[in-house]
Amino acid sequence: MRKHVKQLLIILLVFLDQAIKLTISAFFLSYNVPIIKGYISFLPVHNDKYSYLGSLLNLNFGKALNSIIVVISMILIYYLYKFAIAKNKSTRFVNASFIFFISGCICSLIDRVFWSGSLDYISLHGFFVFDLKDVLLSLGAAMIVLEVIVYIKQNPKKTLKTGIKEDIALIKEFMNFVKKDMMKRVRISKREL
Repeated sequence: MRKHVKQLLIILLVFLDQAIKLTISAFFLSYNVPIIKGYISFLPVHNDKYSYLGSLLNLNFGKALNSIIVVISMILIYYLYKFAIAKNKSTRFVNASFIFFISGCICSLIDRVFWSGSLDYISLHGFFVFDLKDVLLSLGAAMIVLEVIVYIKQNPKKTLKTGIKEDIALIKEFMNFVKKDMMKRVRISKREL
């Protein structure tokens, strides 16, 4: 998938998430509308715990720490994606996962900075309330799971033979990849000064 297409899709998904939230905030904040009676409702709720886990466990780590976690997640996702491309592992699932994860992370960062939390609006009765950002992040995770399943089915002997040594070697290779890329960026920015 071309870079500009990915960027456009990310921008569109972020715009859609924020447009929905702005519309709900302006016109539908006090609504409670059953979608599937007893199961799913449209129920806008401001989540000031910044995450599903924070809401579930009634934890609040604050805006700054949550924002830092999102930025670190975005950097990690970016480098995992670049590493997958460098290893010739760029598939539709990997591309879709990157688009969904980065879109979800950007939406999450916007929520933390501008909304001081998240405006969630779809309620699964007895479980939780979520928004488009949560769907995007879940789809990103699902795409990674599908990619792993497809890879294992296509390479059963290779995946069954790997052990902790191969995993550690892959992690070291990833860390070296990140280090090289960061050093290259530092050299480029020094030249521009």
